[in-house]
Amino acid sequence: MNKEEILEMSRKENKEQDLYELHVSEKSATIGALIGVLICAVLFVSEIFICGNTNFSLWSIIAGINAGVGIYKGIKLRKTSTLATGIMYAVVAALMLAYSIYNLFTTSTIL
Repeated sequence: MNKEEILEMSRKENKEQDLYELHVSEKSATIGALIGVLICAVLFVSEIFICGNTNFSLWSIIAGINAGVGIYKGIKLRKTSTLATGIMYAVVAALMLAYSIYNLFTTSTIL
């Protein structure tokens, strides 16, 4: 293979995206997720101090996002460790969601 063939294969593999653009996109997703975690943490702690109760529904959202990322990356990159991490996040998200829904039914004044 010559240099031009290698460059053409790389372009097709990256779908005509610049490598710097790919890096920026990945970094922005990471920063966005971190900001989401920080917002959830502030709301979670605020609710504990102000209302005296815990709201795990916020964390189920974050765990669900991490589950989706881990499962997708694990399947696409064929990495069992990443897939296993995604599945563990999915289990945590499901448990937190179930607890949140249970908590809604047990503390509801309407039901």
